[in-house]
Amino acid sequence: MKAGPSALGSITIAGVAFLAGLMASEFIGLGQSNGIVKIRNTADMPLHKVEVEIATCGHRAVITTGTVAVGGTVEVRYEICGEGGQTIRATLQDGKTLAGCEAYVESGYRSTVKVSSSAVQC
Repeated sequence: MKAGPSALGSITIAGVAFLAGLMASEFIGLGQSNGIVKIRNTADMPLHKVEVEIATCGHRAVITTGTVAVGGTVEVRYEICGEGGQTIRATLQDGKTLAGCEAYVESGYRSTVKVSSSAVQC
């Protein structure tokens, strides 16, 4: 007689593979219609505000945060209609404005941005 995997064993393996795939897709944002950008202040002064400009489906939107303390992090979430572009602008407490991190974004996009006293770094 030939011994093969049991039906219960096969179901168990399929279940574990499904859960692993589900966790991985959640971690990388697969299937999500939103974008998330985490902005970390590495400057030597607070950020007066941070603007995240999003262009998607022919529309433009600007999301503005409040003050971000030195060493602080703020998370900005936004809806993406398929694909588009993102630009980050940060205004330091002394009034200096920095721009950068122009990026192509699509559903499920995740990123972390560091703002120093001289640059916005992706």
